[in-house]
Amino acid sequence: MIAPRLTRLVRVPDVGSFRQVILERATAGTLADIRRRAVIVPSHAAAEQLRRTIEDHALPAGPGAVVLPWLLTRDGWRAALHADLPRSLARVDGFEREVLLLAAARAAAADGFRPPFTIRPGLITEMLAFYDGVRRHGRTVADFERVAVTALEKDIDTDRGAVRMLEQTRFLVAAFRRYEALLADRGLLDEHGLTAAVLAAPSSRFTHVLVAVGDRAGDGSGLWPSDFDLLTRVAGLTRLEVVATAAVLGAGLQDRLRRWLPEHEEVVAAPPGEPAAPRLLAPADDGGAAWWCARDREEELARIARHVKAAHRRQPDAPLSRTAVVFKRPLPYVYLARQVFTSAGVPHQTFDALPLAAEPYAAALDLVFDAVDSRFARSALVGLLRSPLFSFRAGGRPISSADLALFDRALSEARYLADPMELARFARECPSAAGLQRAARAAAAVADELRPLSADAPPTVHLDTVVGFLDAHERPPRGPSRVVERHLRVRSAVLTALTRLREAHARFDDAPRPFAETVALVHRWIEQQTFTPREGSGGVQLLDADSARFGRFDRIHLVGLTQQEWPESVARSIFYPAAMLQDLHWPEDADVRMAERARFEDLLRAAAQEVRVSTITLEHDALVEPSPFLDDLARCGLTVEREPRTPEARVFSGEAILRDPQRADALGASAAAWLALRQSRTPAADPRFHGQGDGAPSGKYRVSTIDQYLACPFVYFSTRVLRLAEEPEDEEALGPRAQGTLLHEVLQSFFEAWQARGGGAITTATLDDARTLFAEVAEARLAALPDTDAALLRTRLLGSPVAEGVGDIVLSAEAERGRGVPVVERLLEYALDGPTRLGLGETARTVRLAAKADRIDLLEDGTFRVYDYKLSRAPNRNHVAQLPAYAAAAGQRLEEQRGASWRASDAAYISFGKGEHYEPLARDADGLARALAEGEARLVRAVEGIEQGVFPPRPAEEYRCTYCAFSSVCRKDYVRDA
Repeated sequence: MIAPRLTRLVRVPDVGSFRQVILERATAGTLADIRRRAVIVPSHAAAEQLRRTIEDHALPAGPGAVVLPWLLTRDGWRAALHADLPRSLARVDGFEREVLLLAAARAAAADGFRPPFTIRPGLITEMLAFYDGVRRHGRTVADFERVAVTALEKDIDTDRGAVRMLEQTRFLVAAFRRYEALLADRGLLDEHGLTAAVLAAPSSRFTHVLVAVGDRAGDGSGLWPSDFDLLTRVAGLTRLEVVATAAVLGAGLQDRLRRWLPEHEEVVAAPPGEPAAPRLLAPADDGGAAWWCARDREEELARIARHVKAAHRRQPDAPLSRTAVVFKRPLPYVYLARQVFTSAGVPHQTFDALPLAAEPYAAALDLVFDAVDSRFARSALVGLLRSPLFSFRAGGRPISSADLALFDRALSEARYLADPMELARFARECPSAAGLQRAARAAAAVADELRPLSADAPPTVHLDTVVGFLDAHERPPRGPSRVVERHLRVRSAVLTALTRLREAHARFDDAPRPFAETVALVHRWIEQQTFTPREGSGGVQLLDADSARFGRFDRIHLVGLTQQEWPESVARSIFYPAAMLQDLHWPEDADVRMAERARFEDLLRAAAQEVRVSTITLEHDALVEPSPFLDDLARCGLTVEREPRTPEARVFSGEAILRDPQRADALGASAAAWLALRQSRTPAADPRFHGQGDGAPSGKYRVSTIDQYLACPFVYFSTRVLRLAEEPEDEEALGPRAQGTLLHEVLQSFFEAWQARGGGAITTATLDDARTLFAEVAEARLAALPDTDAALLRTRLLGSPVAEGVGDIVLSAEAERGRGVPVVERLLEYALDGPTRLGLGETARTVRLAAKADRIDLLEDGTFRVYDYKLSRAPNRNHVAQLPAYAAAAGQRLEEQRGASWRASDAAYISFGKGEHYEPLARDADGLARALAEGEARLVRAVEGIEQGVFPPRPAEEYRCTYCAFSSVCRKDYVRDA
């Protein structure tokens, strides 16, 4: 064993001293000493903060040069050690490790070690993490097997869970041993093989290592026991120093280091004098709380922006870069800050790596996967073709959005669902419209390009197809240079991940498998990848809690103090309970919590002047609990300074517009021009902002469109005046409109045949004959339909053992009500077009209607019944005018054509959905007269509203807004607020 000449644990009282000690030791000695020194930090953002701290200390007067030690993360330190080894010792990356372990797991299962779960890519990742956990805690696979088997075998006679866990253990052991054998056979090094190779090497580039992170039990970015073991034995390292604050050491780190660092020296490094503690700023009117509470994270950042601007007004010479917003997790703060701080005119800079999966290009990759997974269903296919990140062409011309709109509707009308062969046929036979043809050919070409993904194939084939598709349809990015640069970086990261995954499979495991497994692997890796879109070079710094320890700040704002983040939840193993893992030296939850609390206490004293702590109450409209760390503020020993709430000054660009007086001088040129245009427009109280438009009189009013106006005037305006089309719906069979048309045709044909036979009124005596005839008529019509449609409509028309058919509903309704005045004639699909007098008294007027009644029964006493069929359920009779209009028009048309006076004795809906099928307007003559008069008055008011241009978004029934195609543009709330 090669031990360093000096191993030292350096205790410091606080974070300020921590930075000072790191700085002094990192830059001490000659140039050669510094270049052979490494400082291990938790993250790249922490390395950047430490670099700034060193440069600010060494170059207080401005630009210059300073020699820096190696500032490395744990992975970076190990990569540097690997670079010093002979080139023949190749190291596997994460892609290759997962592929190797997947191959090892399948081999173990094939050899009889069957796992009690299905082997999936996500579980392979968990298996690899568990294997690393065992090895990083200084244990071997044999140690893991001994501990697990010993703990489980004693319970297998009485516990079925123990039996399954024992099977799992034997499978994991077999898979891990095969994984290690695969590495050895190929001469490859993973992290654990690297440790052995480094210990066998004669020397390393480093003679001095400063450890500025804790251990893994108390620091998510800390070192593992195996890392400390390597540090004590690596050749050439003559000086090892671990620097930690008293709070962190007292939370358990010191006891653990005494086990891992044998014969080390413990020293106390304290600056001369008592370190100054910052003030804790707290609200003056919040019940004595020492923290600030915001509704959500956006409001939290908005308050900080106001505070920063107020502090800058008091101290204009203080650099904004000495103010930090510190969070536990970067999302969503780094995204929100771009919006909030930019609007407030507060310069800011970010350092944290962001998830690659949240970027548009990575999301566009999912459009490709969705199209394949859905077998190119209409919505997924059109979504892919519409993506602004891809370019599709046909006939040498690009596909426009108008072409895709035509294509989308044409697919819906053709009842295309998900079939590449049907898509190819549609492209060959689609109508002659040039734009539609281009879109159809482009869609068919896309399906053809991606066809290899629809079948089982080696992952290399799948990934080559995806990469080739992305390259072939890449659309050059446009916009500001920063946007283009970010897009190119994200694209490069995505393609690099796909390429490395492809190379890993090509080297180690390229057995055919479903594309879904390849997609799962791609998703896993893209979700793990990050990139650092460094934004800003000055201003307020946004950084995570680990990085904040390495920067010098006058003011720190600790944000997002919720129970979910401070402290962070402890990661659990999905394979074994915590009690069993403790025998493998896994840390206990209490150790993790205690270390987190100590690190939080350190952060409270990290600023030179003041610290603010804030929490939120809502996260995605759900209540969140405050962090338990907030209770420690009363005992933190800091001087609490209460800030009274003062009237908020305008600091955001939006407030220059939303508050009076409006300030154009506070806006940019384009926003000021927009404000000038806005101020010159018609006042907001003008009726045109509340649904009033130009009149839209019609030569004829269809009764169905009048009902549409009564349901919501804005929907009428959108469809009948603007002639906007609703988004098409995918239908596996005939859509509601087509089904309704067929039902009407069958009922009309039946009643015509019944009348031709002289059947007359349908009674209980003739009901069976009517049913037989209805079945004959229905079967004749169904014979012309495709088999699937015919089967569906047969059940709808003729019923089943569990559902009543349309025929039974209509025939039974008449048989039950046919005991009164006999029916002398039926008028089917009866046209009621023409001028119709509606209403009574001064409100009466003549309206030219266009209408057709489903059925009118003429009775022997000179009255009639009017019926309307509804495919699902009858409408609310207080919000429609259809039956009253039919009754009024029928009476006048019959009088014109037959010379006698006719009046309605019944008006009813016959619905074929659930519930009551026969739904009359009223149950008695007086009620019917009132219902008809009210319906006529509604129709007259609707016509007058249309002719006067009154089209407010005012739904008669609120539930309609949940599925209305125009609810996102109607501005219903705006109109109501006025």
